[in-house]
Amino acid sequence: MTVAEGPREGLAVFEEEGADVVICDIRMPEMSGLEVLRRLKASGSDVEVIMMTGYASLDSAQEALRSGPATT
Repeated sequence: MTVAEGPREGLAVFEEEGADVVICDIRMPEMSGLEVLRRLKASGSDVEVIMMTGYASLDSAQEALRSGPATT
């Protein structure tokens, strides 16, 4: 397991080491979790992304779902 201090560090670690699963908050100071999700999916990797937030809204949930296929 690797833990990153923020989204930019997390993306750098992902580029270097890869990952099977990424757990990401939607609200972060440097970059939104939705932007991280878009970048992860654009990488061509089949990484599974779990999005979480303490500030849920229907708009953010819909945007996250549009960014990639969801599995249950």
